Amino acid sequence: MCVDATTPEQIAFAGRLPDGALSRGEAERNLTLRPPSNCTNDTMYNRRRAGGEEALRYRGFPNWINRMVLVGLNGLWHAERRR
Repeated sequence: MCVDATTPEQIAFAGRLPDGALSRGEAERNLTLRPPSNCTNDTMYNRRRAGGEEALRYRGFPNWINRMVLVGLNGLWHAERRR
């Protein structure tokens, strides 16, 4: 999840803690496991869209409905971003 993405500030903060070696090591490990490029708007959108396609396919919806639903959701997502 991108909500928990580690930032260099978190690593610096862990370095100021009295026993922060463990926290710093964990923060650095998280940064290598989840690079910031995984948290861009485009990456999250693509991941969400792929998950939606997979869910609709799993439920047995026809492809034409899947495309219609995903195009509608795409429009809503972009409209929300413009606000």
